[in-house]
Order: sequence, then C-alpha cells, then structure tokens
Amino acid sequence: MATKNVLVTRAGGMVGRHLIPRLLAQRSKYRIMAMEKPGTPRADALEKLARGKATVAFWGGSLADTVMIENLVRQADVVIDLADEEAGADASKEEASDGASRVFLEAQVLLEAARRHMPERVIYLSDARVYGSAEMVPMTEEHRLSPRSPSAAGIAAADRLAYSYCARYDLPVVIFRPFSVYGPHQCLGALVPAITVGALRGDPISLEGDGSATRDWVHVEDLCQAVMSALTAQLAQLRGEAINIGTGVETSTRSLAQAILQEAERSESLLRFGPELPGEVRQLVSSTSKANFLLGWEPAVDLSSGLRRTVEWYIEHPECWQAAARAGPGDAVEGETGEDTA
Repeated sequence: MATKNVLVTRAGGMVGRHLIPRLLAQRSKYRIMAMEKPGTPRADALEKLARGKATVAFWGGSLADTVMIENLVRQADVVIDLADEEAGADASKEEASDGASRVFLEAQVLLEAARRHMPERVIYLSDARVYGSAEMVPMTEEHRLSPRSPSAAGIAAADRLAYSYCARYDLPVVIFRPFSVYGPHQCLGALVPAITVGALRGDPISLEGDGSATRDWVHVEDLCQAVMSALTAQLAQLRGEAINIGTGVETSTRSLAQAILQEAERSESLLRFGPELPGEVRQLVSSTSKANFLLGWEPAVDLSSGLRRTVEWYIEHPECWQAAARAGPGDAVEGETGEDTA
C-alpha cells in the first residue's frame, strides 16, 4: 500500500499531541504534515516532536493562511481538521460574535481548498455542543441542532457547511461530534484541567450552578482511536455522515469534581458553587451505536481510570500548570516537555 500524506490542522493541541504519535507508529502508511499557529507553546512542542523524524513535517500557520492551506491540501491524501480547543474550552464565558464567524470562515477556507484538490477523505472534528441540551437520551445523531452559545452556533454552522460540501461537490467528508473530551495536554480553560490544577494548588474550585448538570466524558485516546479507525474504514459508508464520539455514560459536574479531588488527595471543601449562567446545557449523553456500526469503535477508557491517568500526568508535569499564572489560559498546559503519553 502506498504511503499516504496526512494533513493534520491545529495539531499542537491536546488531540493532535495524542494523534500524531499514533500516526508516527504507522510510519510505513503515513507521512504527516502537522500544522499549528507559530509562536505558541503548542507549536514549540509540535516542532520538537517533529524534529529528526522523516515522516512528519511541522508547518507554522493557521487556517486563515489561505496560501499555505492551498499548498498543504494540494499535497494531502487525507485531511484531518482538529477542533479549535481554545475557542471551545470555556463556552460559559461571554463570547464575541467574531469567534463564531471565525470558526465558520476557517472551515470554509479548508473546505474550499479540499473541493479544488479532492483528497481521498476529510475528517472534520465538530463538537457535541451543536446539539444544545438533551431532548432525548441517549442523544443520537438525529438529535436536532440547538446550540446555546455563540461559539457552539459557529461550530454548528461549520458542521453543516462541511456536510454541504459533501452534498453539493461530493467531497468525501466525515464529521465527528465528540462529547466532552479530556486528557493530558488540554488547555487550562477546559473543566477537567481547571479543576485538577486548582486541586493541586489547593485553590477554591468554582463550579457553575449546583453541579447537577451532566456531561459524557470521553478520553482523548478513545477519540484518537476513532480517528484512526476512520482512516481505514470503507469510505462509502462514511461519506457525509455525522458520528457521535462518546461513552453513553453521563456524569454530573459535582461528581466529576469530587472524583478529581479524590485522585489529587484534596478535600471537597475546596468546592464552591455559583449561579448558573443563562443558556446552560443541562444534559449531554451520547449514543454510541453509530460509531460502533460504522467504525467498529467503542470507548476503552472508563472515566475513573481516565481521570486517574490525567491527574497523575499533571502531578508528574508541574512545569505546565505552575507556569499558568504567567501564560495565557490556552497555553498553560502544553508545557515544555514534548511528551505525549497519557
């Protein structure tokens, strides 16, 4: 089988830091073009990972760089567009409307380049926040899209834009809708690292509402396994499909925080509860049947062991979170280690 060129966008974030080593392990199958915005700790770590490896090349750029995107997509057999982790890290905060439009416009740049050059397949990572709060349990891919924040609305628009390129131009797109992904290397604005780092510092941990809102937590390694499965699955059954990536298990925010505090050996007295913001998503829990049917995929990491491994990683890499006060919230946990083990 000929070696395939795989373009991975936003490759320096949590998902990319776990996905790239999986691709590298199959060096006879894939050559990797890993793209990340330059001048950030994420880019530095990715460049360090690529150094000295013949099958991966680092490219410093963003999806706003239309010339670079055109050049990279032209060379790619497969395009994997990873999520903007910083944009989605804390959807509860007030968001400017330009954030939603940026998500859409960056998707359009990539999809237009793909339309012109027609790679073998495009794997586009959307987000389960496009659904809003659960109207049926578990949430299947037929659940209506009802985003409840500007950033989620931008993601929903980009999600449907990706589908439209398949419907109109026969672009071979498959859309993943991951639920609440967590693991090492996640930006500190996300809930799991925010609670973990707060616990390790002994700081008060603020939760919105009474902690009863539920989420479906999926470990980053499970998401990466789904992506790897999509690289080799029959394209005919994936083309144009939206696929949930979750566990089917819902956990309250309070229970999540309690589990992290227990792993970090900290007291629950650190927990603080505040008002629930308007538009709060009360419940998210995924159906896993479609991912199992189309990809033969099912989650392998349960929440208890996943949180244990994640907390242990932060304990073993204090240079990441100890520098958080000096770094931006999106930069804090990429760190300087260049290590990618979960």
